[in-house]
Amino acid sequence: MSAASTTLCLPAELWDRVIDCLHDNKDALMRTSLVCKAWTPSSHFHLFHTMRFHEVPSALQFIATVPHLVASVRSFNLSSTAPSIVLDLCAVLDAMPNLTRLRITSCCPSGLPPSCYRARPIRRLQFANCPGLSDELFDILGLFTSIEHLHFYMAGGPVSSQTLPMLCRPVIRKLSASRTSLDRIHDVICRTSAVGNMETLSLDQGVGTWYEVNQVAEVLDTLRSTLLHLELAPDIAKYLSQTPGLLWKTMNLSQCESLESLNLSSYSYANIRVTLQVYLAAVQAAPPSLRTIYIHLHSLPPRWRWYDKNDVSATPLSASWDDLDTMLLTHIPRELTVTVHLRGKSASVELLKTFIAGRLPGAVKQGRLLVVETVLPGE
Repeated sequence: MSAASTTLCLPAELWDRVIDCLHDNKDALMRTSLVCKAWTPSSHFHLFHTMRFHEVPSALQFIATVPHLVASVRSFNLSSTAPSIVLDLCAVLDAMPNLTRLRITSCCPSGLPPSCYRARPIRRLQFANCPGLSDELFDILGLFTSIEHLHFYMAGGPVSSQTLPMLCRPVIRKLSASRTSLDRIHDVICRTSAVGNMETLSLDQGVGTWYEVNQVAEVLDTLRSTLLHLELAPDIAKYLSQTPGLLWKTMNLSQCESLESLNLSSYSYANIRVTLQVYLAAVQAAPPSLRTIYIHLHSLPPRWRWYDKNDVSATPLSASWDDLDTMLLTHIPRELTVTVHLRGKSASVELLKTFIAGRLPGAVKQGRLLVVETVLPGE
């Protein structure tokens, strides 16, 4: 803002709303000298909606200076490379009664909380780029009674077999992980109150071997009574030498008695035909409760990499398309919707659409298999 604008006789409440609005829209901040919050009622009420610190002591020092501002914080990001203790983190959390999101990066605080600390719920808890994360994970999880969404990204390996004390065993509704070992996921599920409460499990990558498929089967067995939504990106086609349904039989997908939606993603166009067959074969293992199977193909082969000469490619198919078409027609109940989402350049999308319609004519024509598209710009 210009210096002249500070001399205007405006109520303090209006200035707070102006600052709040500009904080919410960086483009407006660069172009506008004065904006009224009344024009943008969806903006945050306070400038200090999100706070980021590299060290816990720095956060404590700031809190001591302006506690009234910190009380409005909703999201707190701690990106620390230096060791810290849970005792100090608890002091930070106590100063933020409205906190709904906590992100911990690099180095996780460790140790037990003070005896007077009262665990509370949180909407989202994230651990990112914590390759050395070990037992201290449960020191942090124990600070919360419930976690709506627990997310891991590159969050270390398995913890020790020793069962350590926790202030609280939080209820976890959703757990998502990327580039994180399945041993870590299994540890968290078994040592918290996720069993009997978790509704959504999302594993982006990390299912690329038969050993990992068996690990997923163990996790699904643990969550079979409450899991409603399952998101996977199994990159197992290159190892598949038998029928496409072997993946889902090994994973024992049918045991998920409450499952309502299954989202499957592929991020590589290598072996895309086999991947499509394997994903569609999930229909055979679908529990009666399943209502949607959504297949995302995020990467489509360019025209010059596409082979379609009597269905001969570098990787042999594990089943005929005729058998797959018949299976889709006979095994998909009326309540189950199966969708393939193609995402790529225009030419690649058309190639795949034509291929699917030609190989699975019955399922496509009768509406048992839906094909939707997102065309990316360029060619």
